[in-house]
Amino acid sequence: MTVLAAAPAVDRRIAKIQGYAQRLGAHHRIYDQTGRAQLNLALFRVGGNVRFRRTHVSVSVVRRGNFLINLPPGLPERQVRFAVATGIGRYALEHLSQRKFGTMLLLDSDRLAIAKAEAFASAFLMPEPYFRWEHEELDGDVWRLGLAFGVSPKAANARCRTLGLEATNNRGLGPAKSPTFSL
Repeated sequence: MTVLAAAPAVDRRIAKIQGYAQRLGAHHRIYDQTGRAQLNLALFRVGGNVRFRRTHVSVSVVRRGNFLINLPPGLPERQVRFAVATGIGRYALEHLSQRKFGTMLLLDSDRLAIAKAEAFASAFLMPEPYFRWEHEELDGDVWRLGLAFGVSPKAANARCRTLGLEATNNRGLGPAKSPTFSL
């Protein structure tokens, strides 16, 4: 099997997005002593709410500090956590960092924006220093890492890959996907 490495420019862009995610989480003091993101606290501090309903709009921004993340009903808890963090990422990357004000509808069809928001979510939910420490403590077991951070084993496997860490106990997950966007 051939694995193509991401271009250095893309790696730098991912690192920049993930650094921003970790700084935003730290600024709002959303991490507990183990590094697990407290998403209800994060939503409260950045002004977000979650609604479970089917729609083509993933995030509705009313104004700075007031946005709504739409999720389909019936998602498992760990997918909800990742989807909420992705919604916060879309808000932060497309609204806050661009200094856009006023109403915005962020659609599900924007694949590039979603890929960037997923890179944000990965670092927001699994901040690098805590993730590296847990990775060492848990011998890289992606199932146990997923439990520690409240994400799926597949998300923990992808985070290992992004950070250049060896993932263990990842049978049946398939290859970890790298973020799929280019500059």
